[in-house]
Amino acid sequence: MFFWENFGPTHVDRCDAVARAMPRKSVVGIELNPASTTYAWTPETGQHFTKRTLRDGKSHWGALRTAFELVRASVNAGAKHVFLCHYNEPSVQIAAMLMRLLRKRVYLLLDSKFDDRPRSIWREALKAVWIWPYVGAIVGSRRSRQYLGFLGLSNARIENYYDTISVERIRRAAGVPPAPEGVDFHDRHFTIVSRLVAKKNLFVAVDAFALYVSRTNHPRRLRIFGDGGLDQELREHVRELNLTEFVTFEGFQQADAVSQALGSTLVLIQSSSEEQFGFAIVEALAMGVPVIVSDNCGARDEFVRSGVNGFVVQADNVEGIAFFLGRLASDQLLWERLSAGTTAFAAEADAISFAHSVGRLTASA
Repeated sequence: MFFWENFGPTHVDRCDAVARAMPRKSVVGIELNPASTTYAWTPETGQHFTKRTLRDGKSHWGALRTAFELVRASVNAGAKHVFLCHYNEPSVQIAAMLMRLLRKRVYLLLDSKFDDRPRSIWREALKAVWIWPYVGAIVGSRRSRQYLGFLGLSNARIENYYDTISVERIRRAAGVPPAPEGVDFHDRHFTIVSRLVAKKNLFVAVDAFALYVSRTNHPRRLRIFGDGGLDQELREHVRELNLTEFVTFEGFQQADAVSQALGSTLVLIQSSSEEQFGFAIVEALAMGVPVIVSDNCGARDEFVRSGVNGFVVQADNVEGIAFFLGRLASDQLLWERLSAGTTAFAAEADAISFAHSVGRLTASA
């Protein structure tokens, strides 16, 4: 059984992959709410597993009621192995403890890293006690693995590839072959896929794009996908930099539309100052698109290598981001080499890797 607050496309990818890889097992997905409190994605169901929703989206439950309903769902499903996200929520912690008392194997799904934010020694000491119900974990990055090890979970019980996707879904929705095939090099644009919030560091990305524009006679366009509280401020910043003819705000788009945009993208930019993982990075790699990402992004641990399939920069490095934008926009041979370099990483980022991690944890129970 797998639990998330709400099921979007990537959650369905992973549950479907587990169900296909373990056909003799019954796979159940449990979501708390019928719609996400963070993303405006269309509710997803999947084809190979059963999904159940605990709340109707109107009623409000306290932590005890939520925990009780989550435990009841695990009992009704007959689940021996339960994978839980949102371990920081009291309701999930209570549910995890009760499930352990019921002799269920409880696993943590985590992409947090120690470097996400300033840490308090006392809070981290409490977390070390907080994770005692979990017998294993699947994490999003090398730094997530190190963080859990710091909190006391045995490295032998931690698996990688939490934040993976269906590469086949991305490519099917795109409607064009992955780069360097498909859309011509000269017709491609830059892309940002991100919530428009402070930690995504979008003003730095826009400033770097402005610097790139100032250095070329024929700049490529920048398309920004996402919504959030900084929408109007970012639009005003673009106007102040005289970039309105080069920047398009696309708003929040469903997964298929984002895949189609990645099909005509030259480079994905993700310059977050805080980023537990960064799903857009692996989605871009699935379409053969090189990436320019900040070293804060968890995805860069496993899936990005500078000079191989993109470049890693410091989150505040406007000059560095602009430099790489200019190089990739003008050097087709370099771009094609980096595009070809995405192949192995895209295969590794496929949801089957998550399914294999689930299989290893549950087989050793």
